[in-house]
Amino acid sequence: MNRALQIDREVFGERHHYVASSLQNLAALKHESGAVVESARLLEDAESIEIEALGEDHPHLAQTRIRLANSYTELGRYEDADAALTAALPVLEQAYPGDHLHVAELSTEFGDLYLATGRADAALEQFDAALAMYRRLFEDDVSRLPALAFARAEALDALARTEQAAVQFREGLAYAEEAGYASLALAERYEQYARLLSRLDRNGDAARAKARAAGLLAAAD
Repeated sequence: MNRALQIDREVFGERHHYVASSLQNLAALKHESGAVVESARLLEDAESIEIEALGEDHPHLAQTRIRLANSYTELGRYEDADAALTAALPVLEQAYPGDHLHVAELSTEFGDLYLATGRADAALEQFDAALAMYRRLFEDDVSRLPALAFARAEALDALARTEQAAVQFREGLAYAEEAGYASLALAERYEQYARLLSRLDRNGDAARAKARAAGLLAAAD
């Protein structure tokens, strides 16, 4: 990926939007590897190029800001995340006035930010909007739903709506099973579900969730 970035810089120049795209691809790899600080730095570079090359009202820049906000939220840079999402909002609403993937992604990121900053009510509203939009857009495709369902369960739990959180978490697990989540990731979710059930004194259900997690871990070895 560094080679692709180098080629783009040599062919198109340092400030071309193709270079910004290569920076974003590299940022995604860094983020997946846990290097969130480096990912944010690369996205900031991409954002700077796109402002210059495409302009403030371009949807590509808005999408970059959604990704940047995700990294900022993970890093605890909440004011920066809010600023990035607030800048992206009117651009995406104008570019995609109906249901659209990027608008749903924006709602999800706002939800993550609100949840991280203790605004669970506002987070739940954003997650609900995103979930409804994903369902309208993709119908039977559940691949985008597990993470959103788990986030929604976390918001419900933060609002002391623990029974509802457990129902939502179970729905998320069903989505994850159908979407083919990797065994280790799915096992971690079942362990979280078991802890939630234990808090509700549903010890039999918690034991079954723990057993499912153990089975998934054994299968992954």
